[in-house]
Amino acid sequence: MDKENKKPKENIKEIKTKLDECQQGWVRTQADFDNYRKRTESQRLELISFANGQLIEKIFPILDNLELAIKHTPENLKDNDWVKGVCQIKKQCDDILAQEGLKKIPENGKFDPTYHEAISHEECNLEADEIIETLQTGYMLGDKVLRPAKVRVSCGKR
Repeated sequence: MDKENKKPKENIKEIKTKLDECQQGWVRTQADFDNYRKRTESQRLELISFANGQLIEKIFPILDNLELAIKHTPENLKDNDWVKGVCQIKKQCDDILAQEGLKKIPENGKFDPTYHEAISHEECNLEADEIIETLQTGYMLGDKVLRPAKVRVSCGKR
């Protein structure tokens, strides 16, 4: 009779052990799935950012041409409605791209090779490595430089 009592108790222990194993497996599977979901969402956002960056890079020549047109507007036409319209179109483009995360690289201050491409080094009254002039606007999308700013840089006084 004693042997018969041990069998059901052993069966219960065995069943509890298997239940614990199944529960642990289920918890691991749930954690793996949660990690998978987070990873795929991160990859999706990264892909969208990459695609946006490629599209925005194709728009740079248009932005450059609008900037040049506005910069070289003859003084006697600055108050012309057509010129004001072109300026407004440029502003709208900038606003839309800013909403998508595009930022202009600062056009003044110290030269930083991470954000700037030096086109020339020139003597002037500014300190060494100060930006004299930005020749082409640089852009960032989030923390990634899409195009460095092309700048003239001071080499200080000699």
